[in-house]
Amino acid sequence: MTTPNTSPFTITPAVTDQDLQDCAIVKNTLTPKEPVTLEALRNDLENNPDGLLLIARVGDQPAGSAVCKASSSPQQAFTMLRVLPEWRNKGLGTLFYQAVTEHARKLNRNSLQGRIVETDTDALAFLAKRGFAEVARECPVILNVRDLAVEPAALPNGLEILALQDREDLFAGAHEVAAEGLPDIPLPEPLTVPAFADWVTSELTATGVRLDGSFVAIANGEVIGYAGLAEISDTSAEHLLTAVKRNWRGQGIASLLKNAQLLWAKQVGLHELITYNHQGNDPIQKLNHRLGYQPEPISLVLRGPLCE
Repeated sequence: MTTPNTSPFTITPAVTDQDLQDCAIVKNTLTPKEPVTLEALRNDLENNPDGLLLIARVGDQPAGSAVCKASSSPQQAFTMLRVLPEWRNKGLGTLFYQAVTEHARKLNRNSLQGRIVETDTDALAFLAKRGFAEVARECPVILNVRDLAVEPAALPNGLEILALQDREDLFAGAHEVAAEGLPDIPLPEPLTVPAFADWVTSELTATGVRLDGSFVAIANGEVIGYAGLAEISDTSAEHLLTAVKRNWRGQGIASLLKNAQLLWAKQVGLHELITYNHQGNDPIQKLNHRLGYQPEPISLVLRGPLCE
């Protein structure tokens, strides 16, 4: 894209490894507890060929990045605008806003939605001026695995907890659990699980997903619970969906799945586990609190109009 002659910024699509590395520098500077790797960014580009990832530089130094891609909603495009503190209030956010708006229109989306930490008051003020408003809250929590004492849990008769590694025969059962769990997450619009093949691609076989750290609960041959996990770095990982079929809830299945993940994390030498719980999802929040997860600053999910 072109920038005004008076702008110090050069904004280009992120394509090369150096571009992706600079995008990672921006994100990891702003959200150091949610680091991203070059490989993860490359994989995201491959999985979202219609998406847009931009890198802004001043000279050869990164100043900000922006992403815009289709979301699960037919109305919203998912977007994140990131500007390093030293380059804020110099017009880069507006340039990004214009660029993601143009791309959202190509995706036939009529609004934008993204996530921002509640402590980033500068970015919140920028978005509020442009009509963005809060539609949901995500409550991240982190567990220090290194200092954690974990023991194998006693399983009720007839219940198995199995890792998904080398168990493609269990993928369909995990998908059935997700189909019941996702719509029950308290969000402005209920989530729906993608078709099986698409869900496997995005949730089970995507780069970074650790099937050896993702588990299912099985009772009488039926998959009744699922807990996914993805690697963030060599020392940290993120919980994905944790869900239990409705007629099996309230019996400690989610706790057993989490326990299996904690044991695995200890065995492979992870330092931290992070997860995001939507505000109002009381059962999983209570479970994580009981397991010792510590709260981090809340992330606000904001929705707003396209740039005029």
